[in-house]
Amino acid sequence: MDKIPPYYLSPPAIPIVLANPIQYIYIIFSRAFCCYELCFTIERKRENWKITIPTHTKAYSIPPIKTNNDISLIIQSLGISKRNIFKLEIWNGETLLKTHIYSDLHKIIKKIVDNQNIICDVCYGEM
Repeated sequence: MDKIPPYYLSPPAIPIVLANPIQYIYIIFSRAFCCYELCFTIERKRENWKITIPTHTKAYSIPPIKTNNDISLIIQSLGISKRNIFKLEIWNGETLLKTHIYSDLHKIIKKIVDNQNIICDVCYGEM
């Protein structure tokens, strides 16, 4: 009698009831004299990058075809300094996932874009 391969004995996949795509919000603070001040936030909305600067009255939308360098240059053209001590906070809803410190705007943008590419199409929910 042939032996049944083990993958036939594995339980069926359990569907996720409420599948939600992971949507990170990246909050960037810049170092001031005594503390960190909110510099801007960036998140992925409908495939575009949404950038919100607290001192500006409107948000900016950057298409996904822009490179990391293009995004950095656009943010600099909006008045954000290229070189400063920055603190990057990565949020998923109400949960702070990670905090990073950077000294260059381009490195922050690279981290954000790389992170978004990794979590693309990943969903979570209740089983």
